[in-house]
Amino acid sequence: MPDDGRDIVILSDLHMAAGYDPDTGTFDRNEDFFYDAAFGRFLDHLTQRASSEGRSWRLVILGDVVDFLQVEYDSSAEPELSAPEVACRKLDVIARGHQGFFEALGRFLDAGHSLDVVIGNHDIELIWEEVQERFRSLIAQHTSVDTAGRVRFHPWIFYVPGVVYAEHGQQYDRINSFTTLLRPFLPEAPDQIELPLGSFFVLYLFDYLEDLDPFADNVKPPTRYLAWALRTHPFLAVSTLGAHLRFFLRVIRKTSRLGPEERRARRREYWQKVVRPYAQVVGLPADVLEGIDRLAAVPANASRLRQLETLVLGATIPELSFLVALAVLYRLSAPLERRTRMITTALAAMGAIIWRDQMSHRPATQRGGYLLRAARNIHRLLSSAHAEVPLYVFGHTHQAEQFPLGFGKGGPRYMNTGTWTPLVPQTFDLLGTRERFSFVQITRNPRGAPVAQLLVWHDAANRTDPLLLM
Repeated sequence: MPDDGRDIVILSDLHMAAGYDPDTGTFDRNEDFFYDAAFGRFLDHLTQRASSEGRSWRLVILGDVVDFLQVEYDSSAEPELSAPEVACRKLDVIARGHQGFFEALGRFLDAGHSLDVVIGNHDIELIWEEVQERFRSLIAQHTSVDTAGRVRFHPWIFYVPGVVYAEHGQQYDRINSFTTLLRPFLPEAPDQIELPLGSFFVLYLFDYLEDLDPFADNVKPPTRYLAWALRTHPFLAVSTLGAHLRFFLRVIRKTSRLGPEERRARRREYWQKVVRPYAQVVGLPADVLEGIDRLAAVPANASRLRQLETLVLGATIPELSFLVALAVLYRLSAPLERRTRMITTALAAMGAIIWRDQMSHRPATQRGGYLLRAARNIHRLLSSAHAEVPLYVFGHTHQAEQFPLGFGKGGPRYMNTGTWTPLVPQTFDLLGTRERFSFVQITRNPRGAPVAQLLVWHDAANRTDPLLLM
């Protein structure tokens, strides 16, 4: 897409669900976004800056603006509804609980600014045009401008030549990647979304766990929840054992029915018929865009073998095996020995889990992970077509961070927008536990060159500052 000269603000991962119910005075148990008022003050601050500094903003929400997976809707009352119509009903539920969010967007558009929404893995239903139109109509209730021209949707990539390349980032995470992102439908049921493995964590595990612990899905990555619960709430962890077992039984049935050759044929057809035409929309050469799509991780539920590998090597199975071992040992031990054996084994298990967590969360070189690697590879592909940019932005991981890509001093950088939802820290950290409303800002210097910063909105102080990375 061409550079319209606007300054750009990028944030992501709001995960809005049913929100606040004024009748009960409480938030929905599955809700993760509690900051409609703070978000509104942030957009008003941008509008005030635009007026005083002569700017015009382009707000980019880089995926997971809403979370369809965490909105409960009883479709049995209207069984004739299509999947897009169900998603529209869920959007209505979200809007009722987040009126302040949509009002803020209306004021922002009234002031002359624009909104770009990049689709993520938790709001993949926005791929349907009727769902996009419903989203626009919810904003239109609070603005006098034509939302059709001011609110744009991007199914994969937000790219401004010479300025920024951005996408949500789930395609490089095999638990959450889609086989055919631009056409994410089941081969045998093209009116249904082919959900990745990570979505089943939400549908069949975390939506249940949040009845016990509303912040269960705020532990990242989600496979580490049981380890966190064992350290901080051991009795709660044991009480969720049944939910974990039911989850594993359900999810193992969700593998793709396509064989290896059928999957390869499906991908080849997708590149030819979908990806290459989309290249003209993005503004990148078709070969480059196909190369970027080839970087995507093979989805974990593409085969039963990959699915089992993901579950066994993920963080959930080791903790689960400790709990199972405790139960078996308890059954086999003599009554007088049980208490001693249970305490000893539990201490050993907890020590092993904590040691494993500490080893896997050592600082320094491991930050950035698969998205940093993806940014480097994408930069190489874009450079081969002389389409490189100075900044590569992703979301998805909920970890705000920035790193040089390693192509020389003053070279391109990778940034992650983080999230506007609460995060449960790996260890108690007074600074790390504060709410951090992080975002990426791209402005122009006097020569017109883009200047990118990773910032945080301090709502109480009504100002922005560079984000202090721990």
